[in-house]
Amino acid sequence: MEVYHATNSKFEKFDNKFLNSRDEGYFGEGFYFVDELQHAWDIQRQLEARYLMTCDVTDNLYDLDLENDAAAIENFPAPEEVKAQMREIAEYNGTFFRSGSGEGFGLEKYLKAAGFAGVRVLNRLASVGLTNYVEVVVFDAKDIEITEIEDEESED
Repeated sequence: MEVYHATNSKFEKFDNKFLNSRDEGYFGEGFYFVDELQHAWDIQRQLEARYLMTCDVTDNLYDLDLENDAAAIENFPAPEEVKAQMREIAEYNGTFFRSGSGEGFGLEKYLKAAGFAGVRVLNRLASVGLTNYVEVVVFDAKDIEITEIEDEESED
């Protein structure tokens, strides 16, 4: 699967020692990407990132559809006691998956245990009326190959 990653650091290979060097991530510890070039450009501008990387990542991704938080929690591959905690957070915050309510929850542990190498987040922003995009999180650097690096400064 082809995805895009904006960054200010130039490197030739993803390395697990840099997992979540910015924050814990809404969808677990991993490397974050978007699936469309236009969205990648938007994020690159927003972050004022110098580099835009095109990468191939594993297809072994869990599809997390956020059109309905309750259904996403019920279908999530985690033990019932974990889902109960997720529902409690969602009830308190009005959501579990959006606005960082589940940040630091360790979603990747449950997805890895279910055999997934990452997550493809669908309909993340649909409920708030913003431009929707697919976010992809890959849990291990071995599942990512950089195929191209664009340098924003060299294009002037």
